[in-house]
Amino acid sequence: MKKTLTVIFVVLALLSGTIYVYTQQNQEDAKFQKALDEYLDALWKFYPTTATLVGYHKYDNKLEDLSSKNIEKQYETLNKFNQQFVAKVDQTKLSPEVLDDYLMIVDALDYEVLKHENLLPWEYN
Repeated sequence: MKKTLTVIFVVLALLSGTIYVYTQQNQEDAKFQKALDEYLDALWKFYPTTATLVGYHKYDNKLEDLSSKNIEKQYETLNKFNQQFVAKVDQTKLSPEVLDDYLMIVDALDYEVLKHENLLPWEYN
């Protein structure tokens, strides 16, 4: 009887720890997903034709605004989301699958910021 209770207690203790870790990962994954959804919605506002191409039809009736004011606004938005992903999402608590997505998004944001700071494609294209 004591052995059975001990085994049950140990199994429950292990499961409760696993459930806690799983819940923590899910919360961090959900936080990342929310931030990603906000970022993509903001991104599609700047690139409505790309949004249509990938199947997001909220901005079907719009075209890209290439004015300097809009380019500056886009740069500010990219910086905001770049900082938001790093500050709000703890990558050590993400599940392995979501961590891959997180790293790709952060790299893509870094590239977009670099492009706006150094490459300036609107000046030669």
